[in-house]
Amino acid sequence: MENPPPRIFKAVVVGDAGVGKTTLVKRFLYPELHFQAGHIATPGVEVHPLTFTTTHGIIHLDLWDTAGEEKDGSKLEKYYANADAAIIMFDVTNRISYKNVHSWYTCLKHAIGTDKPSKLIKIPVCLCVNKVDMKGRKVFSEITTYTQKKNLEYYEVSAKNTYCFDRPFLWLLRVLAGEPGLDFKFDAPTPVIAFRDTTLKSEEVSSHDSQPAAAASGPEPEDINSDSLAVETPNTQSEDQLRSDSFAADKKDSFLFRANN
Repeated sequence: MENPPPRIFKAVVVGDAGVGKTTLVKRFLYPELHFQAGHIATPGVEVHPLTFTTTHGIIHLDLWDTAGEEKDGSKLEKYYANADAAIIMFDVTNRISYKNVHSWYTCLKHAIGTDKPSKLIKIPVCLCVNKVDMKGRKVFSEITTYTQKKNLEYYEVSAKNTYCFDRPFLWLLRVLAGEPGLDFKFDAPTPVIAFRDTTLKSEEVSSHDSQPAAAASGPEPEDINSDSLAVETPNTQSEDQLRSDSFAADKKDSFLFRANN
């Protein structure tokens, strides 16, 4: 049986400056390189071609990475046009980056359009919280309410130590390919991007099936920011310094940090 021809999709990763968007992407492109500490702004927009060897053939994902400092909604919408999928990212140690999630969601909605009658964005969108390895992290309890309301998938990751950083991409590939059972193919004859989940303390994690009822407190991002396209820029945060970890094909289930209420 012949393998299907490679498929090509466009995805965008959005979020405030300094939340780790570029670091996450470079974890795929340069897994064994050291990255300098300190936030280095992405100049305008960069397009990173990622190739995944999967159990359903090769999938190419052109990932558009923007600086996160743009104020011009029309320019952002031009970048996002014709996207097949999106990742919205915020920094778990930076409340402002979380407050701005709805502004980024609104930018995407204006650029891509919505399904009727749901009025939800008509492409798969994943909300990704980064830097869960950092001290002082606080996963805001209202996230679950917001993700359910907007029909977003949600993952907690660390681009620094690679904790669950493959999960958002695996979910997107499954949806884009229309194959719920799709997985990364680690025994492929050609090199394949492989991933490692860092083991975390058991008291710091809970299963992905956490009860939604526990997330009823606190304002949602849209309650804080309304539907404005203006994006608040947080104080400069140090970008994650990457380690040169060797990657292993450890495909553990994704875990969520407990919300610190």
